Amino acid sequence: MNRITEQALFRMKYKRLLSLLQSSVEQFKKGEDAAGIDDLMRAVDALDNAVENDRNLTQPRIDLGYLLAALEKLHFYMKNQDITGMTDLLEKTFYPMAAEWFEGCEAV
Repeated sequence: MNRITEQALFRMKYKRLLSLLQSSVEQFKKGEDAAGIDDLMRAVDALDNAVENDRNLTQPRIDLGYLLAALEKLHFYMKNQDITGMTDLLEKTFYPMAAEWFEGCEAV
């Protein structure tokens, strides 16, 4: 896979991830928890795909240590059914983190 193809795949996966994270936050804020959880599960799947893709890049962008710490917090909030905690974490940690990954590929 050449560098241009890598970048195109990267952008496509991260645009979807960002959209799902944003949608989940919006649903939670509207009180539509079931829809928020659905979007969150899709975002987790998109995140899994993005991480897998990132590991195949010649220059990976994702800090797995930081991501793992955020995922542990997300698991805690989910286990405790803390919608407010999930919303804040998605909005203040996951979305900015994913947006930073996406910014990194725009310059190439």
